[in-house]
Amino acid sequence: MINFIQGIISEKIEQSVIVEANGLGYECFVSNQTLSVLSVGQSAKILTYLKVSDDGLTLYGFIESAERAMFLRLISVSGVGAKVALSVLSGMNIDRLVSAVASGDIVMISSIKGIGKKTAERIVLELKDKIINEFLIKQGGDIAMVANGSEIVGSLAGQAVEALVALGYSKSEATNSVSKIKDMDGLSVEDIIVKALRN
Repeated sequence: MINFIQGIISEKIEQSVIVEANGLGYECFVSNQTLSVLSVGQSAKILTYLKVSDDGLTLYGFIESAERAMFLRLISVSGVGAKVALSVLSGMNIDRLVSAVASGDIVMISSIKGIGKKTAERIVLELKDKIINEFLIKQGGDIAMVANGSEIVGSLAGQAVEALVALGYSKSEATNSVSKIKDMDGLSVEDIIVKALRN
């Protein structure tokens, strides 16, 4: 599994970029969101997902861990492949998509080009509970953190963030302190708050 590629963006081609690293050029298919923040000649670290099929190997790239986490969730939905998942991410930014899935907004999801009502319904049905548990949604709909690698989040973490805000911390300070806690398994909200205050 190729976790990431770090190199120079040598070319942008519609829905993909060529990343030059160690003398090799890797083509990564990306969403419009990722494509918009990359420039030719720029040094970048691209998070990746390698799809292995009978047709060969296809590399998908993401500039943010939240986008890759959502991509992996989307391809776990029955009938949603990598290309459809990328279309979803291209049609809606990650914050709005998480909010739409969490709130069950089928109309908003099906407004994405190439996504029909039935596909939107499956996405909501199969991902709603997982999204609520995996993504911490701040007031206003923005994503604070994603349960992916070292970035850990859940309902208890969300409560801890809100408690720290009530104590006078800014939202970003509270989120940053909670995200530094490496292992929250078995911790109560109070335990998380105490550890966060030490960070």
